[in-house]
Amino acid sequence: MNFQHLYMKTELGIAELTGRKLKLSQPLRNALILVDKSQTLEKLQRDASRVGAPADFIEQLLSMGLIVISSSPSLRLTAASNDNLSFSQSDEFTLFRTAKEFMNTTVVNALGMRSFFFVLKLEKAGARIDLRALIPDYAKAMGKSLDPQTVDVMVERVTAMLA
Repeated sequence: MNFQHLYMKTELGIAELTGRKLKLSQPLRNALILVDKSQTLEKLQRDASRVGAPADFIEQLLSMGLIVISSSPSLRLTAASNDNLSFSQSDEFTLFRTAKEFMNTTVVNALGMRSFFFVLKLEKAGARIDLRALIPDYAKAMGKSLDPQTVDVMVERVTAMLA
């Protein structure tokens, strides 16, 4: 496995997050949520193991057609000194939209219909600063149905998106 590869969700993978037709296990579903073109394989594997995904989650998701190897990242990345990845400031709207979509997907995944009130707050957000202000509420909502380690991974990811 090449640690330089970046992975992205396919249309089928995106549809699975909303439709739940394949009935993925929760840890594998969480790993699918974490896949995006901005994460190196090494970071993705670290985060996926923290949310309980199986060691072969990449192979499983690839074989189901839920992810593919990305030819080029959609967002320019810079390696931060603490081994996290931070997003370039080049496209504010794309960064906002990506973070908002991630927060929405993860909270709906974790809470289902119980996510309604948080999603309403999320819909009112108009800029990354608004999303940053929602992080404590996001963590609290996620903590209602996910283990603390999984919540930490999701909060770290959204915080990096909003940095």
